[in-house]
Amino acid sequence: MEVSAQQDYAVEKLGAEINTAADEITPLADWDGKVLYFTRTAFRDFNKSLVIDSEDQARKLDSLRYYALLKEVYSKIANAPVKDPVRSPFNQDIWIANSDKAEFDKIVHPPTPLNNALPNSISTLMPQLRTFVVINQFIPEGGMDVGFSVVKQLNDSTWTFPEPLQIDDFYTRQSGTSINMSSDGKVMILGLSRKDAVGDLDLYYSLKKSDGQWSAPTHMGEDLNSRWRESTPFLSLDMKRLYFSSNRPGSLGGMDLFYADRLDDSWTRWSEIRHYVWPINSEFDDSQPFFNYATGYLYFTSKREGSSDIYRVRTAPPMPLNVGIAGSIINSKDSTLIDADVIFHEKGSDDLKMNYSREGKFSFSIPKGKVFRVYARKSGFISSVHYIEVEKYQHFPDGFPLQIELTPIESGEKIALKNLYFKQSEPEIIPESYDELNYLSEVLKADKNISIQVEGHTDNSGNPEELLLLSEKRAAAIRDYLVRERIKPERISIRGFGGSKPVFLSPVNEQERRANRRVEVRIVRK
Repeated sequence: MEVSAQQDYAVEKLGAEINTAADEITPLADWDGKVLYFTRTAFRDFNKSLVIDSEDQARKLDSLRYYALLKEVYSKIANAPVKDPVRSPFNQDIWIANSDKAEFDKIVHPPTPLNNALPNSISTLMPQLRTFVVINQFIPEGGMDVGFSVVKQLNDSTWTFPEPLQIDDFYTRQSGTSINMSSDGKVMILGLSRKDAVGDLDLYYSLKKSDGQWSAPTHMGEDLNSRWRESTPFLSLDMKRLYFSSNRPGSLGGMDLFYADRLDDSWTRWSEIRHYVWPINSEFDDSQPFFNYATGYLYFTSKREGSSDIYRVRTAPPMPLNVGIAGSIINSKDSTLIDADVIFHEKGSDDLKMNYSREGKFSFSIPKGKVFRVYARKSGFISSVHYIEVEKYQHFPDGFPLQIELTPIESGEKIALKNLYFKQSEPEIIPESYDELNYLSEVLKADKNISIQVEGHTDNSGNPEELLLLSEKRAAAIRDYLVRERIKPERISIRGFGGSKPVFLSPVNEQERRANRRVEVRIVRK
């Protein structure tokens, strides 16, 4: 086992707004590091909502009878007597800390349905905005099952009722279950105790299926798992590094923080395990790692001062939230630099932004993790169109390189359009195509001296006469869209070719067949 190199780590215990005499666990920060989600356990201020038979017993019962009932509920969950429900580890609520300066001085205790008198804790962020996985599955009429649920924070800061996360053959033989979702939302890493585990808790992975449910957990192998305990996994944004906690030999004491790097596209081959040094790890339990790329902070929990508290340490430089685009515009005919306006906007948005080039060069920035559409605008030219998506973990010190081509408008020249889609075997345009068609409309509005021919093509699977008719109807659908955008119909002619002019003569996969099912736009006069 490789030990991480000694550094002057500055471990910081978060302030009294976060850490109390109770236990604080499961820290997770949002992408920009300005919001911290965490759980308080056995804290006197907890959400008392306890629904049984569709009735909230906290409103129905007096204090004495309520706490007697809560003690009974916790005893059933623990399968052992619980004397003081307030101090019970099953008293868990989710808390949220906000700050513009990453000091987390504005604390919020969300109400139901996010919190109730049963165990509540956010386990992992999901790729969708303000969407999370929480522990347990809850029944609206009252009750709780083992597993996980998905919750969403709405624009008015209310929360949806937890919806069960369906995992095939899900079970665990003991408590301490943990889960983390990959940044693309396709893989979950879980800490579970199952019959094929080599230790008392092992790491497993589950894959998202086409129906939206999740595959049965698969053991991640003995590169990661030992005869001891592995739990609280966290997968980096690039899905190449896995952080986790373990009490395996070599630990400084109790649970320690470790990490390993993925060696290939599988989830079972990992590098030598690396062990964080003091002062990140201590002789007490250190676990629940969460790394925030935007700030470079590794968050974790530690019992080094008695109760469980939340700490952080900067283990990497902060990563910018935006990425700079460093581009050039060239004439496609002779590759010379050419000035033009650069238009960019988030895919699906009508909020167009403009940048100006100087001597054919331009630069601007866009947020990471979103798809942006970029093209140039110059009278007498047609622009290439580019879709840019930079992952949150990617870094381009010199800017993301982009070259836009402008082609002089000449008779017979094609206007290159991407992402034109129709319903299968239908002439109906689907909304994903609107960005491209709006660009085509802009070209036609900018130069009223040009007309176009819209040419429809299909693959060659089916009756040739029906395919020809379908291609004509699809070309007509494009014309109708442009007319609705106030392009005069006499400027637009249509023609269908069916499957007679394929890009791929003998397509071997769906990608090549999709390339044959296309619409092309040709300038017919100027």
